[in-house]
Amino acid sequence: MLSGYVVEDLTQKLVRLISEQDPDFNANAHPLVLKRIRQSHYYATLLLAANSYEDAIRLFNLACRTPQTETCARVLEENNISIGDGITMGGCSQATFLKAFEGFRPMVLKIPEEVGKVAGECFFYENVYQHHECFSEDVPLVPVKLLRLHPESSVQKGFSPQKIVYQGILMPKYASSLHDNPIPISDEDALRVGQRILSAIKAMHECDYLHADIKPGNIFVDENGNTWLGDYGSSVTFSNVSKFAGGTARYQCSDVPAELTVLFDYMGLALTLLEKCGEMTLRDAYPVLLRDVLSAISTVKNEQLRLFLTQLMPPNDEK
Repeated sequence: MLSGYVVEDLTQKLVRLISEQDPDFNANAHPLVLKRIRQSHYYATLLLAANSYEDAIRLFNLACRTPQTETCARVLEENNISIGDGITMGGCSQATFLKAFEGFRPMVLKIPEEVGKVAGECFFYENVYQHHECFSEDVPLVPVKLLRLHPESSVQKGFSPQKIVYQGILMPKYASSLHDNPIPISDEDALRVGQRILSAIKAMHECDYLHADIKPGNIFVDENGNTWLGDYGSSVTFSNVSKFAGGTARYQCSDVPAELTVLFDYMGLALTLLEKCGEMTLRDAYPVLLRDVLSAISTVKNEQLRLFLTQLMPPNDEK
């Protein structure tokens, strides 16, 4: 390095380009924005290519809209919730996940791929779960609530373009999901998971709601090893089930349609447990038939688990 030569870092370049046309620009008034830009590979890539005031101010405004920077202040002031960096969740979810804190309590802010689905996903828990006699705190359903963000907040996943968001789903932070557990889990663990998640499914059914997307990625595991059923984005009332066209095909039987309501969820749970026990290998491109599930259940060595799975199947006259 030449003596006396100072290398300009990327945020200094940003401030210089903006200040050339806006001498009153005060970088010290935006510490969170500049910190976020320094931490982001995405912004660094944009800054390397920036050569004008227009490039710099466009990038600066993008950074201002991320929920972790200036837009977070309003959320923190109104809800005692702060928002952090992005995190990766198991289960191949298309949603964007951000770290969050409610006071000192670790949380997760989920922003679905289709942002308009936020209210629908929260509706079940906020309007049904909390006001229905069949539910209690003992029902292992993931508590969620709608969190309104600052107007014109935006998120960016990977190197995709930023997307304006105005609300997200706030949920507790769990240690992992069942998706993260290696295969196989023990028959005893599968039975324990199955019994607990079945109680959550039955509580939803008593409310005339189909979960409709039972799979390992939607079964969360807390630090004590207890499992919780979450993600209500595909949930639908029994009366509207004829319009259902969602869920995850890998955990559905092609000959057990959603119109069979409770059996549809039971089949999702059975396929989840059979996969995690190593009794079935599920692939998106290969539809599963009911006879395949029955065959896999017959190979389960643990009698209690085999009986539990058998009870999830349709009655003999419907098979």
